[in-house]
Amino acid sequence: IDHTYGNSSGYYRYIETSRPRAIDDDAIFRSPALMKPNITGCKLIFYYHMHGSSIGTLSVGIRQGRNTTTVWTLSGDQGNSWRKAEVVLSNAIFAVFNVDIVGIRGTGYSGDIAIDDLSFDNVSCGCPDGVQPVDICNVSATNFESLNENGWTDVIEDTFNWSRDNGGTASLNTGPAIDHTYGNSSGYYRYIETSRPRAIDDDAIFRSPALMKPNITGCKLIFYYHMYGSTTGTLRVGIRQGGTTRTVWTQSGNQGNSWKKAEVVLVGATAATFNIDIVGIRGTSFTGDIAIDDLSFDKVSCGCSACSVPKSVTFAGNSFQNYTNLKSDTFDWTLKRGSTGSGGTGPTTDHTTGTSSGYYLYIETSFPRSNGDTAVVRSPTYTQTRGSCSFTFWYHMYGSSIGKLTVYVVAGKERTRVWQLSGNKGNTWWKATAKFDSSNADYWIEFEATAGTSFTGDIAIDDITFNTSCCSAASPPTTPPPGPTTSPCVVATVATFEANASGFVQSSADSFNWVRRRGSTPSVSTGPTTDHTLGTSSGYYFYIETSSVATNNTAILLSPYYPKPIYACKASFWYHMYGATINSLEVRAVSGSRDVRIWYLSGDQGNRWILATPDLPTNLPGNYRLKFIATRGTSFTGDIAIDDVSYLYSCCQKTPPTTVPPTTQPPPKVIHACKAPLTTFQAGWQGFIQGKQDTFDWTRSRGGTSSSATGPSNDHTFGNSTGFYAYIETSSPRRANDTAVLYSPYYSPTVSTCEMYFWYHMYGSTISSLLVYEVDSSDKILKTVFSQSGNKGNSWKQASFTLNSPLGSSFRLKFIGTRGSSFTGDIAIDDIGFNNTLCCRQCSVTGTTADFETGLSRYTQDKTDNFDWTRDNGGTSSGGTGPSRDHTLGTAAGYYMYIETSSPRVAGQVARLISPRYGPPDGPSCNLTFWYHMYGAHIGTLNVLAKPITAGLASQVIFTKSGNVGNRWVKFSGPITITDNYTIVFEGIRGSSFQGDIAIDDIKMSTTCCKNNFVTCSSSQWRCANKLQCIPRGGYCDFKQDCFDNSDETNCSCSKYPATPLLTFETGASGFTQEATTDKFDWTRTRGGTGSFATGPPADHTLGTSLGYYYYIETSSPRAAGDTARMYSPYYYAPTFTAGKPCNATFWYHMYGSTTGTLNVYIQIQNTAVPATAIWTLKGNQGNIWKLGTFSMPRSITGQFRFVFDGIRGSSFTGDISIDDVNLLWSCCTQGIVPPPPSPTPTPIALCPSITTSFETGLQGYTQLKKDDFDWTRKTGSTTSGSTGPSSDHTTGKGYYMYIETSFPRSAGHVARLMSPAYTKWTTPICTLTFWYHMYGSTIGTLNVFEVSGTTTAKVWTQSGDKGNKWIKGSAKLVNPKSTDPNFYIYFEAITGTSFTGDIAIDDIAFDSDCCRRCLVPSNITFEQNMGAVVQSTNDTFDWLRWVGRTPSGVTGPGGDHTYGNTSGHYM
Repeated sequence: IDHTYGNSSGYYRYIETSRPRAIDDDAIFRSPALMKPNITGCKLIFYYHMHGSSIGTLSVGIRQGRNTTTVWTLSGDQGNSWRKAEVVLSNAIFAVFNVDIVGIRGTGYSGDIAIDDLSFDNVSCGCPDGVQPVDICNVSATNFESLNENGWTDVIEDTFNWSRDNGGTASLNTGPAIDHTYGNSSGYYRYIETSRPRAIDDDAIFRSPALMKPNITGCKLIFYYHMYGSTTGTLRVGIRQGGTTRTVWTQSGNQGNSWKKAEVVLVGATAATFNIDIVGIRGTSFTGDIAIDDLSFDKVSCGCSACSVPKSVTFAGNSFQNYTNLKSDTFDWTLKRGSTGSGGTGPTTDHTTGTSSGYYLYIETSFPRSNGDTAVVRSPTYTQTRGSCSFTFWYHMYGSSIGKLTVYVVAGKERTRVWQLSGNKGNTWWKATAKFDSSNADYWIEFEATAGTSFTGDIAIDDITFNTSCCSAASPPTTPPPGPTTSPCVVATVATFEANASGFVQSSADSFNWVRRRGSTPSVSTGPTTDHTLGTSSGYYFYIETSSVATNNTAILLSPYYPKPIYACKASFWYHMYGATINSLEVRAVSGSRDVRIWYLSGDQGNRWILATPDLPTNLPGNYRLKFIATRGTSFTGDIAIDDVSYLYSCCQKTPPTTVPPTTQPPPKVIHACKAPLTTFQAGWQGFIQGKQDTFDWTRSRGGTSSSATGPSNDHTFGNSTGFYAYIETSSPRRANDTAVLYSPYYSPTVSTCEMYFWYHMYGSTISSLLVYEVDSSDKILKTVFSQSGNKGNSWKQASFTLNSPLGSSFRLKFIGTRGSSFTGDIAIDDIGFNNTLCCRQCSVTGTTADFETGLSRYTQDKTDNFDWTRDNGGTSSGGTGPSRDHTLGTAAGYYMYIETSSPRVAGQVARLISPRYGPPDGPSCNLTFWYHMYGAHIGTLNVLAKPITAGLASQVIFTKSGNVGNRWVKFSGPITITDNYTIVFEGIRGSSFQGDIAIDDIKMSTTCCKNNFVTCSSSQWRCANKLQCIPRGGYCDFKQDCFDNSDETNCSCSKYPATPLLTFETGASGFTQEATTDKFDWTRTRGGTGSFATGPPADHTLGTSLGYYYYIETSSPRAAGDTARMYSPYYYAPTFTAGKPCNATFWYHMYGSTTGTLNVYIQIQNTAVPATAIWTLKGNQGNIWKLGTFSMPRSITGQFRFVFDGIRGSSFTGDISIDDVNLLWSCCTQGIVPPPPSPTPTPIALCPSITTSFETGLQGYTQLKKDDFDWTRKTGSTTSGSTGPSSDHTTGKGYYMYIETSFPRSAGHVARLMSPAYTKWTTPICTLTFWYHMYGSTIGTLNVFEVSGTTTAKVWTQSGDKGNKWIKGSAKLVNPKSTDPNFYIYFEAITGTSFTGDIAIDDIAFDSDCCRRCLVPSNITFEQNMGAVVQSTNDTFDWLRWVGRTPSGVTGPGGDHTYGNTSGHYM
């Protein structure tokens, strides 16, 4: 157990001393840099655990500069308990120091040392006691169900800690068996464990956060306590002020086995701030456990203002539920159930129950209604809110002449429109959310419906529900009153609209509202597809929706108030105006009575975000706000959007800014150079962000740019139109010298010689320039790393540079693209990365092969030679020279590099191909290996050199060869002895004629060709194969790459079975099933967002996009608090547990929403009930992010099992819980998922006589199963891949067989299943299935054969791995499963290996003759070959005749047989 909670759920740090650890290995845990304590005697306090026969040493040291002074040490076995250490930091002589806690391994594996609960003693270190106090009215109730305990904490000055637990405590006849919150064994509480090593009068203190003094007397703390046991001690409550605690409540002794309520008046709080201490004191023995639960402050007695959330309104029972129709409108709303009175309009059911029995409110638009008539229904008056409030309702707007629905909040004399929609939205109920702030007055809601042009305009509403945020703590107003010029000028936070409206509000003086949105707008050919802030579909912006709005209608959006500028300056915002009928966007500055236009634009500006920086007036009378006025054009293609609104830094300067201000976005996390992925832009911007002080943005694109004669047509990564790159689009409205800035993530260099590279494309007649700077966090330029201008031709070119950042610092790259004089100036970049050999001393580059299959493998062309090497496949363009196939694949499909010596080449011209830069070799064993092809009558010379980077040093000649060596690939391997950083240069020299093509392929350098700086990982980590990176142990073999060499996922399979497939829900339920009877509702498979606001994920976890699927629970009405949805995974075979290897299950969960309930996971053994205790549980809001859930599989599992997921609804609709990517890790070494039982099949086939399935005439009754990843393929001849699969069938050598094709898009672990028809069961003692299989290829996976009868499935045969290029006979003895089903099936399951050379084939499936001895099932006799088993009787007058064609007599007998239906078939 840990020390914090005293149970197995808590965490601690420890050193794992098992192999490969050796004696005296050390692990250092270092504090951040600390300031020297301002008094002597400052203490570090922590708890340690040192139990084992070979415990080493634990020490504490103070590190100053490069020296560490040990100030505390302990060695040897200290017993199986946590012990407290108090270490005086007496030797800190410098202003800044670190504390090192060092664990040193002893003589054996039983020497694990652990630490927990590290803190500095505030008193001895001279720190002020307490933190910023919290208003008692803002402290939420604490029920211990989650780890968020609202600021209540254990302290270090007591003897031991309170523990968090559920169910019973560890001792008999003491402590609670259930919590108080839920009254069951699943709920949590805090308690003191009084067993050993606790002693009499030991105390445990549980302390509140610092609290503000209650403003009235009589303020109460309320909690529940449980004091049961014959030796129960004392529980008391005290008020701590300064350094003194005064007891205000106490209870002692056995109070019985039940929870009791305590109400403690907080009297005597004389200071402005105080803490509350709840103290448990141990009695005379272990039967004295004391527990507490459900801590809260009584808001009434503490003088907190009351606020109640209005009840939901469903109109059930034919009741308006206190809503009333206004008299000042034209007509009334009507209560209704079932359909409205008109066809083609209105709902047929309510929303609450989804039936024709439920009620809703609607407007009836039949005669005598006319266009523009209004009906207003008003809610009862509600108590003022405590800040921002929102409510949801469901609306139905179906009909060809739907008018408009508007929602208002009326508070005092203000009537504010909070929502509006018009037009036909289809025959369905839709959910809407409206936000408002009514913290200053009581309020009511008004729903105003406006009739359309005809009777098909019925509008309905239902299920009005208020969010609990209406009674959350009030927040300061986002829009202060205009007032005088006294506000200090501070740099504004950019309004990104990511979390909310950023203080922007709708005006009531317009025609319709702006809409906050993410992703695309609902209309095509207008509006943005991403926001500007993030550049993704997950980011938010504001826009006007111009569907169903009249021409020239306006929408007005008001910013918060900004302080009056000190100096003349600019506002800043990004706009998007794309669509054929864009009207206009106007921006005005409003201050007091002044209302000044500062910016205006109209018309289509293209599908892009554009920066606007209008000047602000210098004579504003005071604080000001921005007014954004958007006007609707003539049609729906007129959506206008804005994002990232602010004002520039110069607004708060007394003199104009002299340098470009830094971007307002904070720097992202620093990435270690060795962990930085190659930036290919394939999966988005990969951490790159747009600059804020430029003119326009970089664009991520693929294929060609929008202009001709400029920009790339392909990316660099893949060299085709499917790959992405970043570029500047220089078409209108861009002007000459406009600039676009793109920042990389922040990186940290590793060595002084660290080198980066990128690829650029600068093609077009009006190219301007591309500048790349290395800058620090303040945007200071550290080095100009690249500068080019003008047309460089229609090709990608590489740039590389050495960094200038000192070790331990961070930097980022700043790419500045400048527009030239015209649109033919597009500049692009791609594939930005680090040279790992030089930056990381990493040999992964040299240990791999440059095979040129997907590009130049980071080789580059020399700029000083006469011509270039060419990447090609198949033959070269000249006869009698060059290879016809590559060396890697040995086929015409594979690629190699060669020099083309045809005209205009002449004798003696040189082409050079240059490798990436490498560091000095690590000793004399560094070898270069490559294959060359020099075939032709006039071959010149191939030289290979190791060229030093340092000028003046001589190159090493590694290889030289001249003349024709024949039409074959030849291998060379030789040493590299150079001692400097170097590159490898392949120099091809043209001979006397065109028959001189020279080719190279498969270049490899041994892993000893560069030095490594290996890392040491802690016991809780796993070291990657390259020894340069540590990852958490849980990341090993979890189907997600954590090591940048992917070694955490490459050797994961156990020796017996392949990996269990990841259950992603992308193609269906992945074998999951819903509970049918015992739960309240079902999980839902969906993609994109859920149906509710402020809850659920926007995308799945597998793909990370709105196209990916996941499962979730929908917690909207009619769901109620505590409703449970249960879902079962497919069954798994039992794990094969291996000592030292974890067996973990993982899944990803998303629990976002203010009223999120609970997610429980159970493990159910087949044929047993679901256990009462969950293996994993979590409750409450975990944020809008997917998180990894993991748990260890119990080693007691011996049979088939499955996972059970329970989603429990919280108190409201903002509680959607989602799961995705369920996985049982490879290290569990299981056969995988139990195959599902087959679907019903046609009439069974008799086994006797034996039948052979050769696939010559089709699948012969075999079928593809649906619950797998892909299908078997019927084939003749060879499969499509080389070096795998058969070249002919087994039956005739020219016929058909079935096989699995393992080329792309297949990946390791994919499953294909082929099911036989149904057969009647045999009656003999033994029945053998025979078949022929072909398993040839270097990455062959597994072939399994299963026998199925009823619900019983048995594996009867399995083989894995390469068996050679031949057909092999397989035989499997069938087990005749005990089942009432008279039939059985066979299915073949093939599982893919790790690559395309894994094709598996089967043919000629039959049942051996032993299945037919004493067989009682009659055979199928067609009389085609003979009479079969039919014989003539001897007790008759004459015999039957076996005949073909017509019988000899006319007008009688058949004209043909039945088998073939023609005159060629036989019959009797």
